[in-house]
Amino acid sequence: MSEQQASRLARVGAALEGLSERERRLVALMLVVVGMTVVVLTTYGVTTALSSRDEAIESKRAALQLLIEQRDTFVAASTEAAAIREQLSDNNLRLSTFIEGRAAAAGIPRPREFDDSTQPLEGNITAEVTSAEFASLSFAQLQSLMSAIEGTDELVYVQQLAFSPARRGAEGLQLEVTLRTYKRERSR
Repeated sequence: MSEQQASRLARVGAALEGLSERERRLVALMLVVVGMTVVVLTTYGVTTALSSRDEAIESKRAALQLLIEQRDTFVAASTEAAAIREQLSDNNLRLSTFIEGRAAAAGIPRPREFDDSTQPLEGNITAEVTSAEFASLSFAQLQSLMSAIEGTDELVYVQQLAFSPARRGAEGLQLEVTLRTYKRERSR
């Protein structure tokens, strides 16, 4: 210990010796209270830090559990996406021919009108859209046509289905169906 520190301790010791018994008890009580306060505040700080870390760990565990639960869904979606990408490259489908073939398979007369359009999408992918109008269909024919369209392995989606009562003199429903397919344009 250095001389300076020894002199300070000697002064503190002398000051404590000069205190009465009551004052010494008060100083000791004050030191105990300060010590307890330091212990309590340190414990509180450590507990708060651990609690926030426990909450972070629990949220990460919940996220990990969700990932584990969704793994099969992700694998199935990835497989489906790969199949769709393959279909994009091989898709040579003409929607008007597709609709006519499905209508014939359902026993429905050929559509009276077609409206075709092509929309470029990102990259070299295009969306081909075809709307077809059928003059008068029964509910059974409508159901048969929709089953034939939805039951295909082709890359075809029903975008819109609109029906109204058939025009005067005809029975059933007037149907307008809009189908969409996607194609990947080959690089030239």
